[in-house]
Amino acid sequence: MQTWVDRFPGRLERELEEFRERGLAFELDRRQLEEQGRVVLRGGLEWNGEEFELEIVYPDLFPYFRPEVYAPDLQLDRHQNPYGHNLCLLDRSTRAWNPSDTGAWLVAEQV
Repeated sequence: MQTWVDRFPGRLERELEEFRERGLAFELDRRQLEEQGRVVLRGGLEWNGEEFELEIVYPDLFPYFRPEVYAPDLQLDRHQNPYGHNLCLLDRSTRAWNPSDTGAWLVAEQV
């Protein structure tokens, strides 16, 4: 089965470049990409003087569906799934995500 990386040549590179352009230090988990065809990026952000880790997991149907952003070390009262630790960054409607949006945009503008 073809992954979105194969179906949309250059899109993964565009995603990674936008993270760099926005000054977001996230690394691609190449092992997951090679072994499972999954795109997962890991990095950190600073908030209120503290560093916290994020994991961005791209769905198989990217760019038509948005990536999930997980903050495994955070315990928020709101806007975070208490079990999976994924963050609620956009409205649930599919209209909240445009296929031209990027994971870097999601992190930089919504987190």
